[in-house]
Amino acid sequence: MGIYKGIKIPDELQGIIKHMSDVEEAREELAILGQQWDLLTILGQITSLNTDMADTQESFKYLTEELLSTLGLETLKKSVHSLTGQAQVAVDILIRNLFERTADIGFLATDEDIRSFLKLDNLDENEFEIHCQNLKKRFAEYTNKYSVYSNIILTDTSGEVVCSLRDDIKLGEIKDPLIQEVQSTSEQYIEVYRYSDLNPSDSKSLIYSYKVKETNDPGSKVLGVLCLVFRFENEVDMIFKNLHSSENEWNIMTLIDRNGSVIASSDPTQVHVSSKVELAPDKEFVVSRFGGRLYLAKTCRTNGYQGYFGLGWMGHAMVPLEYAFNGYEEKQSESQIPLEVIQAATSNDQLFTKELRLIPQKAGVIQSNLDLTVWNGNVQQDDSTHENSSARKVLLWEISSSGNKTQKIFEKSISYLHETAISSLFNETAFISSLAIDIMDRNLYERANDCRWWALTSHFRKTLMQNHLDADHIEECTEILKYINDLYTVYTNLFLFDKKGEIIAVSNDLEKGLIGEVLNDSYVKNILSKSDSQYYTV
Repeated sequence: MGIYKGIKIPDELQGIIKHMSDVEEAREELAILGQQWDLLTILGQITSLNTDMADTQESFKYLTEELLSTLGLETLKKSVHSLTGQAQVAVDILIRNLFERTADIGFLATDEDIRSFLKLDNLDENEFEIHCQNLKKRFAEYTNKYSVYSNIILTDTSGEVVCSLRDDIKLGEIKDPLIQEVQSTSEQYIEVYRYSDLNPSDSKSLIYSYKVKETNDPGSKVLGVLCLVFRFENEVDMIFKNLHSSENEWNIMTLIDRNGSVIASSDPTQVHVSSKVELAPDKEFVVSRFGGRLYLAKTCRTNGYQGYFGLGWMGHAMVPLEYAFNGYEEKQSESQIPLEVIQAATSNDQLFTKELRLIPQKAGVIQSNLDLTVWNGNVQQDDSTHENSSARKVLLWEISSSGNKTQKIFEKSISYLHETAISSLFNETAFISSLAIDIMDRNLYERANDCRWWALTSHFRKTLMQNHLDADHIEECTEILKYINDLYTVYTNLFLFDKKGEIIAVSNDLEKGLIGEVLNDSYVKNILSKSDSQYYTV
């Protein structure tokens, strides 16, 4: 325990409580009342008022400390919850989204059009340009669906760029050792975030790379390397925007690497990229100095997704200490909390701790003792002819008045305490529900991207153009579907059907019974009536 202006407070409030304006206001009011009780006790002794207020006074002092400590801890808890939620969600959403990228690169690297292009030989300049433009169109089809990529780059095994979606990336040799690393690794992909002459316009790029082989056979010949350049800044800006609750919010969200270097910031004017912050993944919170200012901060490691943890990035949220406990929107929402909601919540032992629920009872005991003190004093006054009777009347009136003031201040503080705790619950619930639908929307958006791209698989097209499908054709399509499904694990089954609506292949062996079934006419007509490769139906 520490001491703040004569009041015992928990250690975690040291250096913080003075920034809590509502707690400080309650402390000042209670401090003035405490001085009045000291004075009234002395005057009672001078006027020979036979009332013992020592116990009441001690209870008042103890409850003052308990009330201010609880107020402070609840206020701190509310701010830390906000920071923790934003830091944790920011890094986890990003990791979840980047997990999809590992599947993207794994499938696109098996694309037959890319393999065919790398096998081309002995072409003159014009022939090469024609094939390159055709591949660029295919790359464009891909980025039209998966809009999270700024470029797709293809190199040969020597490290020369042979095709790029963006025209500003010149064909020819590059110096980045990434190309050789990809060819020598046993991993399924390589993920880097640094400068690369594959994308020289940016100081750092998030790139996913995968070797392009002649076939899906693990031992087949390597033809080249495929690189996907991720729109990293766009992605994190969208995440930060969705996590900010209002324009008045002072919280700053950042993503940091293992060394504490900032790689993305929601407010670069306060916390710029490449600056270093104090890491605190194993602490509930820290108060750290940054840029000559004190911040309340929280660091969160990612929970990962299906075993994928990315490059070890963490979420880090911080707020200037002077603004950490004085949100504008919270004050407005708290005043609108219905009384029945407060009563229902405060009586629930799963939402409110025993200590929180006992404070009003203890305040009631103090008030009862004060009422008893005044009542006893009045009885004694009626039976007395003491020469100080006039002064004693005034003193009793002051004791009663101070008791009423005490009760009002406690009621006000307890009401604020309840509203702070309930508002924290409301904010957390609203945050989680909003986050849930955002995650679902993003997830389903990715699914729309997936089916539109897979429908352009060259082998599917060639197979479906056959007049007759034999067992080999069906087996080849089945293997492709299985390969896709192993990469994109969110699907229970993938199925391919012809223009009559007859299912010819599935990815899930347990659902082979679907093969040969004909889908309903309206569903098939709806899909096949559109020639636009961006169209899909659900």
